Amino acid sequence: MNRAAQLAQKRSELQMRCALQRQQLAHLVGDIETRLVTTDRVIDVVSTLARNPIVLLSVIAGTVMLGPWRIVKWVSQGALLFNIAKRVQQLVAK
Repeated sequence: MNRAAQLAQKRSELQMRCALQRQQLAHLVGDIETRLVTTDRVIDVVSTLARNPIVLLSVIAGTVMLGPWRIVKWVSQGALLFNIAKRVQQLVAK
């Protein structure tokens, strides 16, 4: 094999490796964006509560009226259902 053919093959291998790295990077960026969307939502809720103390007071009043244990029960059930739905979505996506 002559030098030009070796260089052409090496170039082709490097291009394939670059393409694979681009795909991996795109996947990582997608994961990071997903996490940041969740973080942005939490920050929006917190900033809304900070700007509107009436909303915060109504949440506290609702907690007192419903009882903290009932809310903990609902939140735990909601978290369980959310995790189940997320796993089903991941299985369907595969």
